[in-house]
Amino acid sequence: MTVIEFSDYLCPACRKAHEVTAKVKEIYRDRIRWVFKDLPLRMHKWADKAAEAAHCAGEQGKFWEYQDIFIWQPRRARPSRLKQYAGELGLQVDQFGECLDSEKYKSAVEGDVDTARRQGSILHRLL
Repeated sequence: MTVIEFSDYLCPACRKAHEVTAKVKEIYRDRIRWVFKDLPLRMHKWADKAAEAAHCAGEQGKFWEYQDIFIWQPRRARPSRLKQYAGELGLQVDQFGECLDSEKYKSAVEGDVDTARRQGSILHRLL
């Protein structure tokens, strides 16, 4: 079975849902395929940049760990510290910074939002 999750890194409701999804992943780890889609909401000023940063961390094998910084420690979420967080995870900060500055994943994040819109999400008004 495949589960597709749409989420915003800075959304308190998404954070609560993430607690549940973490348990589901743990219980069914070998029986499900988990696909994460970015859904930065307009009300969260820099959620789109946080999503891009997670993808840049993913290039170095730390997508989920980078995502966890925002999900589990929301008070640490600061746009000026995206590169610092990469360093804390042991990533090559220069490579991460080049990726982030180039906006390499901007279109991928926007594509996920478009997919959510096409699916007729109840969140459509927030996008």
